[in-house]
Amino acid sequence: MDAGADDAGITSVQPPNILLIIADDLGADVAPCLAPLAHRVPMPQIEALCAEGVVFERAWANPTCSPTRATMLTGRYSFRTGVGQQILGNQTTALPTTETTLPQILNPNYASAAIGKWHLANGRNGGVDHPESTGFDFYAGLMIGAHQDFYNWSRTEGGRSVDVDEYATTRMTDDARDWLDSQPADKPWFLWLAYTAPHTPFHRPPDGLHTQTGLTGERQHIRQNRKDYFKAAAEALDSELGRLFDHIGSEALANTWVIFVGDNGTTGQIIPTPRTSTTAKGTLYEGGIHVPIVIAGPGLVEPGRYVSAPVNLADLYSTIAELTGRERAQLEAGNALIDSVSLVPYLTQSQTNDQRSWIYSEIFGSEIDPTREGRTISDRQYKLIRFDQGSVAFYDLENDPYETNNLSEGDLTVEQQERFDQLSNTLMDLTGRP
Repeated sequence: MDAGADDAGITSVQPPNILLIIADDLGADVAPCLAPLAHRVPMPQIEALCAEGVVFERAWANPTCSPTRATMLTGRYSFRTGVGQQILGNQTTALPTTETTLPQILNPNYASAAIGKWHLANGRNGGVDHPESTGFDFYAGLMIGAHQDFYNWSRTEGGRSVDVDEYATTRMTDDARDWLDSQPADKPWFLWLAYTAPHTPFHRPPDGLHTQTGLTGERQHIRQNRKDYFKAAAEALDSELGRLFDHIGSEALANTWVIFVGDNGTTGQIIPTPRTSTTAKGTLYEGGIHVPIVIAGPGLVEPGRYVSAPVNLADLYSTIAELTGRERAQLEAGNALIDSVSLVPYLTQSQTNDQRSWIYSEIFGSEIDPTREGRTISDRQYKLIRFDQGSVAFYDLENDPYETNNLSEGDLTVEQQERFDQLSNTLMDLTGRP
């Protein structure tokens, strides 16, 4: 995150700005700073952010994008919001406008914008007007879950959708720069920047944004070399982030908390072995929910640390609220149950106790394969999955990170049985279901 000249004239303000960057379909198995070097996508800007911040090694999202985005915006699990699967028109549940969201918590002291992929709306909750109805001052981006073409897509702004022929990652960066330029120097801002890369389709990015060679862009070549195109898309995202950081400038960045996350695990077309499509995005296995979280900003203690404590993307709700001076009581003022736990202690203390003893994820909905529906919970070592059709899986992630040995199929040791029972009881207390 090497900020260059401040060509936008943006000046730093107090309290801090918040820049939340979301990469689409970038799981921990390929993420910078986390994945084995042979599998890491090339993202030097994010690698630099890791060196300047804190990397959370044990972070969970939901298996697909809409539920994760809903939990980040509300600090509430999917069974509370109803968003348990990706939103596919009116036949699926979209994020209710009755939920209290991050921008609503930050208003009126913060200017706020959501730019990029939304994927939380349908015709029943406001459609193209939904981002603003959830509290954002400004929205520009893709309302649905994915492009058909990164160079020809429907961009929505101000409730109006227009087809554009600009490379999506570049246009979203331009929109972010333009919005930041329009903000007053004396007001802090919150920018939700949700890129659609490196999600499918694996279209070749413009030359100059990546270093992958031999990419013809032809359909057959893409099918045969998906991983190279995926890497190129991730690298292009990173290049555009460098352009955004340069535009913001070093002064404003010095007073900005930058948060980088993946929204769910990596797609099965890309995920490295020994994981497969049956344990990748869209599933409750680690390949579907283990994601990167990197946070850097003013006041962070001992940069470059890795934190192994269990955390959830829902925790960004309380984290951002605390970073901007909000009290926990303000988050609970509406009497809604908040599942989010602040990560600020990990940022401001070099050593601290775990803020959570377990993490949780789930997937459900009318468009989900019934064999994949279920809930999962994990402590630092053991993970329990309960599928809605009745089967159970129990793994020792410390000794079996790829979930190859379902312990529940054999005899458990006394310690394993104790941990199994603890996780089962916690799951029952949380959801009201075994």
